[in-house]
Amino acid sequence: MAAQAMDHKEWLAKLVAFDTTSRNSNLDLIHYCKEYLEGLGVKCTLVHNAEKTKANLWATLPGDGGVTDGGIILSGHTDVVPVDGQKWDSDPFTLTEKDGRLYGRGTSDMKGFVAVAMSLTPEFLRMRRAKPIHFAWSYDEEVGCLGGKVLAEFLRDNNIKADGCIVGEPTGMLVRTGNKVIARWQISVFGKEMNSLFSLPEGDVDITDYVSKVILKVSDLVNNGAYFDVDNEDSASLRMSSNGVGKEKTDPSILPADCKFFFECYPPSSKYVPWLLFLVQEYVDKELLPSLRMEFPDACMEVDVLCSSAVINSREQLEQPQGGPFFLSSFHSKESFNNHNSMEFVRLDDTFELRNFLLREVALVSRGCDSHL
Repeated sequence: MAAQAMDHKEWLAKLVAFDTTSRNSNLDLIHYCKEYLEGLGVKCTLVHNAEKTKANLWATLPGDGGVTDGGIILSGHTDVVPVDGQKWDSDPFTLTEKDGRLYGRGTSDMKGFVAVAMSLTPEFLRMRRAKPIHFAWSYDEEVGCLGGKVLAEFLRDNNIKADGCIVGEPTGMLVRTGNKVIARWQISVFGKEMNSLFSLPEGDVDITDYVSKVILKVSDLVNNGAYFDVDNEDSASLRMSSNGVGKEKTDPSILPADCKFFFECYPPSSKYVPWLLFLVQEYVDKELLPSLRMEFPDACMEVDVLCSSAVINSREQLEQPQGGPFFLSSFHSKESFNNHNSMEFVRLDDTFELRNFLLREVALVSRGCDSHL
């Protein structure tokens, strides 16, 4: 298609209109961006998943003389979390402006960043660029950074290197040189199905009681900094969330034979992850499982690690970074972190702030100067 210049709000409206919930394909959005960039003469490469149903977009605006090594990467993911079960006052896939806010799924996390970067492409191309500018738009970040891993392998295999990277994740308009660790686990309890209308006969176990005990223990571990010898600020970031407990039943009078609990936490350092896992496993093995097996000998409890991600570099999180190999930034609204909630929004003022930030920092790096980061 012929490249038609759009401002960042127009770009955001276009991107929000693509329902790229992680369960869906993102190819329509990716091809739209690709065709626009190619219309401006920008070389693009698609890096697909194994099923060819999703793709990362890698695009390079070369530096002087066609140089493609070094430079800065602008990175963002194109998938969004579901709106299922959420109450929206407007269509989540139609950008809605009200009271200085832009509402829509993905406005904050993180189509807004992609929209601003895409809208700046003509200005980037007019810059004097001693070093290149790269776009890296990925898939399936919300379900485990799946696309990012595939894209990283592509960059490694093709010996593509950059001097820095700006990732547009929500950070409250603060620049950070790292990210929190994520640990995501599943705890499964297997007992025996029973009828809830009668008293517990010998040998029967209501395993939901044991899941409740695990939940309370994990919550206590995560929210009590004394277990980790961290200060109050770090302790506050050892938070936990759960996306579901139990098992769907056909009748409310049936107590399930098995029950699962999914939880994740965000420690400030990777050093806390194995210690937290050890404490949970110790509690399960020494306190819960013996009691459970006294009532039902065949019962078992399993703790499975679903995801445990390390941070990017040794300075895992700094609000006033001193530079380094990676730069992480965001334009998320200063009012609140609402990126996965209903009525997700970004402040219009913040999108202009991000625009000015990118113009300043990208111009410095592309000219071979030191970034302000």
